Amino acid sequence: MSNFNTIHDCTISFNSESGIYFCCTSSHNTIYHNNISFNEGVGARVDSPLANLPDFENTLYLNNFINNSKNARNSPKYKNFWDNGSLGNYWSDYDEESEGAYDNDSNGIVDSPYVLSEKQDSAEVDNYDSYPLKYPWGKDMVNLPLVIIISPYDGASLSGIVMISGMADDPGDSLQRVEIRFDKGFWVKANGTKNWNYRWDTSTIDDRTHTISVRSFNGHRYSLIETINVSTKNTKDNNPPTVSITFPLTGEIVSGHVGIQGEATDSDGIVQIVEIKTEGSTWSLVNGTSTWSTIWSTRLIPNGDYGIYARSYDGEDYSPIHEITVTVFNNHPPQATITAPSDGDVVSGNLSIHGIASDLDGNVTLQKVQVRINNGEWQNTNGTHTWNYIWNLSPDIIDEGSYIIHARAWDGYNYSLPYQITLIIDYGRNQNDTPGFEFLVIFLAFMCHIIYIIKRK
Repeated sequence: MSNFNTIHDCTISFNSESGIYFCCTSSHNTIYHNNISFNEGVGARVDSPLANLPDFENTLYLNNFINNSKNARNSPKYKNFWDNGSLGNYWSDYDEESEGAYDNDSNGIVDSPYVLSEKQDSAEVDNYDSYPLKYPWGKDMVNLPLVIIISPYDGASLSGIVMISGMADDPGDSLQRVEIRFDKGFWVKANGTKNWNYRWDTSTIDDRTHTISVRSFNGHRYSLIETINVSTKNTKDNNPPTVSITFPLTGEIVSGHVGIQGEATDSDGIVQIVEIKTEGSTWSLVNGTSTWSTIWSTRLIPNGDYGIYARSYDGEDYSPIHEITVTVFNNHPPQATITAPSDGDVVSGNLSIHGIASDLDGNVTLQKVQVRINNGEWQNTNGTHTWNYIWNLSPDIIDEGSYIIHARAWDGYNYSLPYQITLIIDYGRNQNDTPGFEFLVIFLAFMCHIIYIIKRK
């Protein structure tokens, strides 16, 4: 239960228990520059201090943990530091790529943390070595070379040819080179060492945010990597394109397959695509660019008001959206029926033809009903929802025989399918094949004549 101790430059090996053990409230202890190896227990076991005491902790860095039964254990109840903020420890169970120990930038520090846990197979995310060493620690690790970037500054916006410059140093005065890398590209050699620079042509790369990384090398070790983020902008400001819908016009009533047409322009480039959408749909390409068109099918959507939207794209920016509103009205054809006389009736004299008409879109839309005899001209009837037509059957005008009567309705958009019946004109008998009026007159006259003769006798 000791505090404020330093353990350094020791060989702690071949113990039957733990090499180092901090218990309970031990805090503010620093352990560095030690070789901790081949211990049958834990190389370094730290069960202190309590996690709810943030001002109490222990720090372990630049130690070599080699082939202990378990290299280190940090109880999950406690918080400690396993690196000094830039350098950690060497772990014999975390130095091969097969163990996940990758050092892609070759700076001697493994790219991923070494996670400590109470159990070997249990992750303890609150305690980890953020800078595990790829190779065992040596005296020269303390004296890593240094490098800094002086120009440009972090967050700068750059264009054209840019001179990147900085300084580097090595405590052993054995600095060999400075290397620079852009984003995740290859490391390339800069000009100079202690005062270095690199000429960067930003006009050959995309306009966006880029990461500049720099490191120095002393013949044995790389420095820690210095990075900054800059943005490049070499293209001029773009003028967005324009787009307009020229047909249909806003407020129009449309139906069926609607041809939508328009125009698009770009003052400083070329319009690459034009897209449209209607309410409830997604953007879709049209045919053409400067003049464009597409077909919109309204057959399967309810009648009502719909917005039509158009936009164009020039490779950099979309145009402002042009919007119109149209009314979709897909008309249902009306229906017409002849209710009297019936199909096949025998008729004569002035004939009144009766019927009814209807429209699914509302009977108020009915504008007229017409009838036609055989292949004659269509004639308007009296009325719409209920209607009639007087047909003057005179022997002087119309011959006896079979006639087809057609009826149709008009709703302002479509005619109904014709409704037809067949009538037989016979001036010598009525519809029930009983003696007609003329026969009765003659018969009565004959009977009167017979009665007169009998009375005279």
